Amino acid sequence: MSEARTSTLDGPAIAAFDFDGTLTARDTFIRFLAWRRAPLQLALDLTLTAPLLALYLARLTGNETHKMALFARQFAGESLETYQGLAREFARTRIPALIRPEALRRLRFHRSQGHRVVIITASFPEWIEPWAETEGVTAVLGSHVESREHRLTGRQDGPNCHGAEKVRRLLAKFPDRKAYRLFAYGDSRGDWELLAAADEAYFRRLRQAMMSSPSVTAFCLPDSIPDIRPAAFAVPRLRAIQLHSAESCNRRCKRRTAV
Repeated sequence: MSEARTSTLDGPAIAAFDFDGTLTARDTFIRFLAWRRAPLQLALDLTLTAPLLALYLARLTGNETHKMALFARQFAGESLETYQGLAREFARTRIPALIRPEALRRLRFHRSQGHRVVIITASFPEWIEPWAETEGVTAVLGSHVESREHRLTGRQDGPNCHGAEKVRRLLAKFPDRKAYRLFAYGDSRGDWELLAAADEAYFRRLRQAMMSSPSVTAFCLPDSIPDIRPAAFAVPRLRAIQLHSAESCNRRCKRRTAV
């Protein structure tokens, strides 16, 4: 993975992006499984694993249980080399079309400022890293598949990179938290802890966070954010922040000062 040059705004900084639903418009895990799977076979996989999905929705099991059951039906016993080759091909032929243009612009903005960019995801890095390398991403921190004697077991190796695990992975890679400013981008409950740990957090507002000449000095809290679930604000320190143009931000600040 790439290394960023010296940061140009507010000292060293890291921009941590969730992948599925934040950088991409769609979930890549199910699309990777469906990519080379016959539709009827995929429908059977989903039907047979549906009880596990129901248990997750009822909060009786972790979100990785259903995910790995689906994965195992297709890849348990597969050679690691074959799986990695398929993942690279998926990254080359499918991932670019799934990337949100506004998210990509935001990622490139951080790179242009010398910020290190990290992707932290519950998905597997094998189909993300090839694309990430082309965009100068420093690291992809994700869940891992288990293999034995160069064959996949169909199980996950270690904890799912979800929720608080995302923060643990970040701090394991970059332990001196006081040495950098952290920007975080996410779209789901699994990102809340990462967003809460950030200095600047963006939750489901990425499109509104874009402007023609981005500047980190133009960050401004909106008066209201109707499309954020109220439960998001129960997470300590989580704030949904919207980026406006400098002119718009100045107008808001003046109105608040005048009150």
